[in-house]
Amino acid sequence: MINYRKLVSVISENIKQPIVEAKKDPGEYDYEGDMAKVQLRAMVDQAEDLIEMFEDNENLPEWCQNKITKASDYIKDVYSYMEGLEKDDEDEDEKDD
Repeated sequence: MINYRKLVSVISENIKQPIVEAKKDPGEYDYEGDMAKVQLRAMVDQAEDLIEMFEDNENLPEWCQNKITKASDYIKDVYSYMEGLEKDDEDEDEKDD
């Protein structure tokens, strides 16, 4: 059986507002990578715990399903964005050669 209070706590701690791209202000950005890694590691730990809590044939409340879907979508969006930045950097390196 799922401990719903723990599930609510885990989901509410890790679901944030969508990330909005903004122009980079050099004074604003410092150690965000470290902060993101800490949050992502916590999410991985909590996701692993959730995987163990769920039975394959278990029904979850709709709001739980929606939160998991949103979290997945947000992570995919950030992943795609970061992957694009890496590709842009590689393309710039190739132009410089």
